[in-house]
Amino acid sequence: MLYHLKQVFSPEDLRELREIANRTQWADGRKTAGVVAAAHKRNTEAEWDSPEGKLASKITVKALQRHPQFFNAALPASMTPPMMNRYAAGMEYGDHCDAAIMGGGTAIRADLSGTVFVSDAADYDGGELVTDLVPGGHATKLPAGDLILYPSNTVHHVTPVTRGERIAMIFWVQSMVRDADQRAMLYTLGATLNNLDAKLAQTPELTQLYACYYNLVRMWAEI
Repeated sequence: MLYHLKQVFSPEDLRELREIANRTQWADGRKTAGVVAAAHKRNTEAEWDSPEGKLASKITVKALQRHPQFFNAALPASMTPPMMNRYAAGMEYGDHCDAAIMGGGTAIRADLSGTVFVSDAADYDGGELVTDLVPGGHATKLPAGDLILYPSNTVHHVTPVTRGERIAMIFWVQSMVRDADQRAMLYTLGATLNNLDAKLAQTPELTQLYACYYNLVRMWAEI
């Protein structure tokens, strides 16, 4: 399942992240790819441990933590530090599948991959994220500040950028609920309960529905 979460970054976040991108010393993206994926990867990235990389990561984590839908969609147990990447004209990332285990100091199982767009979609051509979740592929190019979450076990690619620059923050999540179908069911149920709050607040029926939701999480979560 694909999750499109809108306005993860505030206008202030985007302004600060773009300023960071302007002063970043970009590194070859192949440094962080596995042996197989490196042959298909042509982009640049902010170094994980650089001052710019750390600040961009901190801004992204705070934005994810305050977004009302991120926890319900990901049910995160742990997450890699978000990293800023950049595709200039001529850059792309061919078909690949993300590694099962991610992270530097603390390894995590990659259940979900996330891309939060920093560049405005009108500022570059190409650069679509294409996943194999549907026949023929599903292409995603979102407004600045929006997040796409998708299963890490999918084959995906980033199409060549032909104009401008595509800058985004990427990260990986180990979910408390490992099974993607269970996670999708919980997300739908949680979103439905939130919508019912205004109509059925403090009713026995809503209490029972919340009990079912919490008990499903209790049954499926691995923490």
